[in-house]
Amino acid sequence: MVSRIPTGISGMDNLIEGGIPYNSAVTVTGATGCGKTILASQFIAEGIARKEHCKYISLEQRPEEIKEDAKEFGWDFTAAEEDGIVKVLYIPPFAKGNFVDRVMNELMDEDIDRVVIDPVSTILGYYEGNQYQMRNFFYKLVNRIKEMGTTALFTTEIPETAGNSALSRFNIEEFVVDGVITLYYSGMESGAFRSVEVRKMRRTDHTPGSYPFKIKRKKGIEVIDKKL
Repeated sequence: MVSRIPTGISGMDNLIEGGIPYNSAVTVTGATGCGKTILASQFIAEGIARKEHCKYISLEQRPEEIKEDAKEFGWDFTAAEEDGIVKVLYIPPFAKGNFVDRVMNELMDEDIDRVVIDPVSTILGYYEGNQYQMRNFFYKLVNRIKEMGTTALFTTEIPETAGNSALSRFNIEEFVVDGVITLYYSGMESGAFRSVEVRKMRRTDHTPGSYPFKIKRKKGIEVIDKKL
């Protein structure tokens, strides 16, 4: 029987047999405004609630911003960090020193149950123009995390271009990871409409198709059990 890690997202775990398979690497993809960072934060919040050791590595937002945004949904990352359950850190991609090495060094902690890298496309961008090196690095990163017995979520953006059917920014991420969760966003006169689709999840009889979801304050993402 496959051991699973609940995401903590209402309605999501029903689509993936109760959660992400333990020790898996999953990408959360989508265009701007889909809710990728919220989903990643909710995944960490569930780990905190279960007293698991978690790490949130942000490559774009500072820790204070991540924590303040989480607080809007009722997730107190600051208190959890003081308790030693979670570590939220920011690694600027253009800082001095080897940026990639700094990210890898943060994964040397052997006591991490859940990790988020948001967005992993920032790291992969270092290898833009060399698909072989990019894929080789990402493969090593994923395997490093698996060697630790950690379950990982990577966010990656999808460029917003007409007719774009890509699942990731560089079109290699989805082939290396175990699972792909795609978020969709469309602006309508009545407001924003969002949906989620589990495109891939190894060792899982996942439910196919797109399902609408809402983002609610003090709750986060709620997937509606109504296939589109």
